[in-house]
Amino acid sequence: MVSGPVIEVVRRPDCRHRLARFPARSLVELRRVRELQPYVGRTIEAKIIELDRNRNNVVLSRRAWLEEAQKEQRGTSWPT
Repeated sequence: MVSGPVIEVVRRPDCRHRLARFPARSLVELRRVRELQPYVGRTIEAKIIELDRNRNNVVLSRRAWLEEAQKEQRGTSWPT
């Protein structure tokens, strides 16, 4: 798990010269979002779902983090 601020929205990340870290639109919420601009300036938590050291690429999923948090919450709210 990682957390950090969203600093900009880019259509296609350029990872030739730096490490690219981004969640795709389908990986930001439990349902696909249309507009990513409201996330700029917010700190989000996400799960690393793909790491390619050769291409300096990390793919993050806030959706996976939300699903995991939701599963944990369900597990603590029901008596065993």
